[in-house]
Amino acid sequence: MAFCDPFKLTNYQQIFTRIDFRYFSCYIGYLILGYFLYHFVHLKKRFAFTIFVLAVLCTYVATYYLSLKSGTFAKKYYEYLSINVVLASVGIFMVCKDIMVKNQWVQKSIAFISKYSYGIYLSHVFVLLLLTKIGFGSQFLNIWFAIPYTAMVCFALSLLLTFLLSKIPFFGKYISG
Repeated sequence: MAFCDPFKLTNYQQIFTRIDFRYFSCYIGYLILGYFLYHFVHLKKRFAFTIFVLAVLCTYVATYYLSLKSGTFAKKYYEYLSINVVLASVGIFMVCKDIMVKNQWVQKSIAFISKYSYGIYLSHVFVLLLLTKIGFGSQFLNIWFAIPYTAMVCFALSLLLTFLLSKIPFFGKYISG
């Protein structure tokens, strides 16, 4: 992600060798993009859903092809700032942006998840690394099933971890978001 690192100067690299500045620079673009999409962009749901589906299919096909070619899992198209991930994010955001839910159980579920969303965001990489370390995912499932299954398991475990951390007296709420 060299194109995304505004701190490429040698002096900064010598001082801050262990800090990944993408968390302070480029990923903020998703926040700005969300604000912009929410306030200024209006897409038809069908078009937004088509963008999402095509971006996800591109991710699947490109990952499958590159993984097959290299003989190992190729994660190039899973990077957070790859064009297909950005487009999938835009598509699903635009589909969900104006949805009004009337079902009480669904409303409560969304509120529960929303309460812990920042903690989920912070912990999901840790959970993914653990899942990878124990061989969970593509090692025991076909890649077409492993990706969504791993995403669902990672989400559930990240939510559980964040919820449990929030129960720690005094400072748990600060860790969980």
